[in-house]
Amino acid sequence: MRQLTIVYALAVLVAAAVGWRGVARRLSALQVAARVVLVLYVGWVIGATLFPIPLHWGVISDGPATQSAPPNLVPFRTIRQTLALQGVWTRVRLLGGNVCVFVPFGLLMPLIFPRLASLRRMALAGLLFSLAIELSQLAVSLAVGSWYRMTDVDDVMLNVVGVLLGYALFRRFVAPTDRGQRFGT
Repeated sequence: MRQLTIVYALAVLVAAAVGWRGVARRLSALQVAARVVLVLYVGWVIGATLFPIPLHWGVISDGPATQSAPPNLVPFRTIRQTLALQGVWTRVRLLGGNVCVFVPFGLLMPLIFPRLASLRRMALAGLLFSLAIELSQLAVSLAVGSWYRMTDVDDVMLNVVGVLLGYALFRRFVAPTDRGQRFGT
């Protein structure tokens, strides 16, 4: 829990610095707010997907990673297993959660970085962000000697769907108001 507190406090400090810099550069209120929210969002995602890292003595001294939740590199394996679970809410929570968590990324990135405002670029940005998270989970699992988080190719696919859904929301609700002007210029 202490690790999460540090991660979230750091995200708040970085967000404040980003906001201050945006105001100093005379960016629009929308640009400043979007940048601050993006920093807070990324801090939250890092906290939710990587922490707490199991650093207690028992985990580190157990030796090689156990096979309780090894990485899944087979596309659709986890999705099929999740769809086979009992209870609609469980399926929606597990699959929809991986989609919904990445919607803000798809909405905020093209707002802050207009050069990303294309389907292909947003798909690539989402893929890279999701891969960074999954590879970080794998690296931490290998470093501490325990599969504390499952690295899963299906998570990457669902995350990219979430980014593209966020981008679709950007195109529908934000981009039309941007005709003839660029945010922050």
